This record gives sequence, structure tokens and C-alpha cells, in this order.
Amino acid sequence: MPGKGLCIGLRALAIFAVSLLLTSSWAATDWNEKVLHNFGSGADGNYPPAGLIRDAAGNLYGTTLYGGAHNYGTVFELSASAGGGWTETVSHSFGNGVDGVFPFAGLTFDAAGDLYGTTYLGGTYDEGTVFELTPVNPCATCSHANLR
Repeated sequence: MPGKGLCIGLRALAIFAVSLLLTSSWAATDWNEKVLHNFGSGADGNYPPAGLIRDAAGNLYGTTLYGGAHNYGTVFELSASAGGGWTETVSHSFGNGVDGVFPFAGLTFDAAGDLYGTTYLGGTYDEGTVFELTPVNPCATCSHANLR
């Protein structure tokens, strides 16, 4: 039995060594940071709580916990603009309560390009909602679809 314990110990040591090597290599990689958008006007949203998703055209979508027209959060889009900058557009501003308030998580797309997400509060029982945003009259010449 001592051979079996030694074999398990060597496997664990090998896994640790490979993990350390991969982690060290990744951590040693230099990264350049570039701010794409600064939140803070209130109308564009505040406090993005989750990650972003990208559509096929390269646009980025996310949520903000607060801000927007009623200060109950937004769904936003960042589109690349000429000259290397990014333009932020509020796709939906939460606030009537029925559609939910405080979108707290990330978004996901379906095959048709609809966006889905969740809110922390609001809805019929004020316990949150699952929402769908559907493109309205998407056009081939636009960089993004208008969402409702």
C-alpha cells in the first residue's frame, strides 16, 4: 500500500506544479488597459454589477444596477465608433415596477438576437423578474438593433 499513497502524492504534486506554471505564465503576461466607458451621468446607468456579452457585430451589452430614467437600472450597449472609441446607448431603462427594478446579473442572447436577464426586485410580487428584450426593426445598416 505505500506505493499507492506515493503515486497519489506524486500526481497531486504534478497537478500543483502544472497549475503553478500556468498561473505564473498568465500572471507574468503584460496587459494594457483601456477604459471604454465611464458611468456616472445617471442617465446612462450606475454600478454595472455583472460581465458583458458580445453580439456577432462586436457590440457589448450589460446591465447597471442603478441609473437610467427612473434610477432603477438599465440595459446598455457599447458600440465601436469611428476613431477607436466606443458609444454607449441605453437600450432599456427600468422603472415602471412591472418590468422589474435593479437588474443585478448579466445578460444572454438567444439565436434570434433577443436579450434575456433578471432583476433583483419588481414584478407582480416585488420579488424580481426574468425579462426579454426583443430587437425592434433591426436594420442591416445599423451597428445595433433598437431594443424595447
